[in-house]
Amino acid sequence: MSKLTKTDYLEMFVKMQQIRDVDMTLNKLVRRGFVQGMTHFSVGEEAASVGAIQPLTDQDIIFQITVVMVRQLPKVSILRR
Repeated sequence: MSKLTKTDYLEMFVKMQQIRDVDMTLNKLVRRGFVQGMTHFSVGEEAASVGAIQPLTDQDIIFQITVVMVRQLPKVSILRR
């Protein structure tokens, strides 16, 4: 495990601030009705995101997995005996 330099820490802080800025702007747009649909804000979780990607290099491959949550009405059984 490599040691982080002051520059590394500063870059990580800037990334966390960028994530916070995007989240806060998106939150405002959602509240004003400009953006519709499901959103998930990560305010307060920026360090987890930045810390997870810090050791990655250009040779690493990242897969995005999206979980779609759909609210369904309970199904009623037609076959009752």
